[in-house]
Amino acid sequence: MNHIFKGTLLAACLAALPLASAAQGLSNSRIADGSSHTFAVTYGAYANQADADAVMAYVKRSKIPSFSEPAVINGRSAWRVRLGPFSTWQQAEDAKAKGLTLRSDVKAQIITLDSSLSPVAQSVLMKTTPVELFQAYSENEVRADQQYKRKKMLVTGQIRSIRSGVGDQPLVILVGGGRFEDVYARDIPAAQAVRLNRDQVVTLLCEGSGTIASTPQLKSCIVYSL
Repeated sequence: MNHIFKGTLLAACLAALPLASAAQGLSNSRIADGSSHTFAVTYGAYANQADADAVMAYVKRSKIPSFSEPAVINGRSAWRVRLGPFSTWQQAEDAKAKGLTLRSDVKAQIITLDSSLSPVAQSVLMKTTPVELFQAYSENEVRADQQYKRKKMLVTGQIRSIRSGVGDQPLVILVGGGRFEDVYARDIPAAQAVRLNRDQVVTLLCEGSGTIASTPQLKSCIVYSL
């Protein structure tokens, strides 16, 4: 079966941050902790729809659901293939493991399909890092609020620690720079938080929430990809 993939995988885009968008007709499932999100697994990007369809037909033989979506990567048209959608993180984990037994050359990552955002909105989400957030708020809180507060964004950075906050709600502390330079990410579902680890690099989908005691705050966060 390897011949059907030859020349179709865009290697340059595998390391890029995957942008999730729900395919038309996907239902909105609920995970165990009550959050309404679905999950998928990235399974490569391909030069055209025919190549993506061939990959989807291949994984279908192993009873793995999948869908594809158009994208533009480095100025070139492409088609992303996702395994899923799945209503729980564990289902996505299982599909990821099974998918990697079929193909070891793809960078399979679990992502969240945020049903509250349209595909177009997701494609233009602001992207930043905890270091950039901390620096922006350190320089000028008023300007940083205008840039980040009440705005949806993808935040990619390293986890310093995972704590149980007020009301036992998970609090993920991201490295914003030095020892005491942190960014707080709140409201992550417990079912996702239990899978995170210190020093892990994670991408969160969050809403900016200003600062508390000079510490940048993010709210309504979900794990977007690991």
